[in-house]
Amino acid sequence: MVSKAMPTLPPSAGIFLTERFMLMLQPVPSDKYPKDKDNRHNFLLRGALSAAPPSNEGGLVWKGRDMTGKQKVLVVDDDRRMVKTICDILRVKGHDPHTAYSGEEAVAKVRGEGFDCVLMDLKMPGIDGVEALRMIKEAAPGLPVVLMSAYATELQTEEASRHGAFGVLTKPIDVQMVLSFLALLRKEESILIVDDDPLFCRTLKDILQARGYRVEAEPDPGSVIGHLEENYELLVVLDLKLGRGDGVDVLKEIRGKYPTKPVVLVTGYHGESSASIEKGMRIGAYTCLYKPLEVEKLVEIIEEISRRKLRALLGEPFEINALHE
Repeated sequence: MVSKAMPTLPPSAGIFLTERFMLMLQPVPSDKYPKDKDNRHNFLLRGALSAAPPSNEGGLVWKGRDMTGKQKVLVVDDDRRMVKTICDILRVKGHDPHTAYSGEEAVAKVRGEGFDCVLMDLKMPGIDGVEALRMIKEAAPGLPVVLMSAYATELQTEEASRHGAFGVLTKPIDVQMVLSFLALLRKEESILIVDDDPLFCRTLKDILQARGYRVEAEPDPGSVIGHLEENYELLVVLDLKLGRGDGVDVLKEIRGKYPTKPVVLVTGYHGESSASIEKGMRIGAYTCLYKPLEVEKLVEIIEEISRRKLRALLGEPFEINALHE
């Protein structure tokens, strides 16, 4: 086997690659993936190497967040009292607010440092919120921006959405809504892996945690509903084969109690599970991925669901069926 140089993970990642984990990064053709779960000791989750967070040499900030885990939020408004009030609330709730009093100042700050979120007024002297939004997105395309206004028109709202705003809040803003938005943005909702293969669970958990997600695993299909009752999960990754259990039956239970809970099916049985996959999709599964998993595909799904939920917190309807479009 040809050895390959492994990338160095930054200290901020907070994870260590063990020998076991390194071995799992070696490629295995999908048609060679073992059907017997007792013999799955060298499988690959494709894209695992890309799970390492980007390097940030020379600093402790990663994706805008400092090492304490605080959300770094830029609050932008020409009304200084409004800015102070919002920042005081965010600070009390454990966030790290920063201030800007114009669109120009906001753009300059985004270009100079990292933030987790921007909360910005729509109507300001100089460049307005929409133009500042456009410039911010050019500098930091992935940065979530929420606009706020007392007089937003439908045209302005549509334009803001077209330029990448998550939403436009009406002043006086619903502070609890903003806090809920930040909580989801901080990935406080966890991902539940339901699979009786401990090796698969540990590996996928390592990879997703390296991306900053909270991850929990449940091998017992009979305990999934109880788990969901105790924890609010962003989505469920559900294996179709659960020992003597049936993933489709678990999906039915989840869908019966949590109609909009996104569920991603996974299976290592190519061709043999087509009937179960079709049945699962009719019940309302988001999609089905084959083992060995393409990690980037799973992460894309997670991020899309997260974006939809974030927008739902700001008033946009969240419909599970819309995810199939």
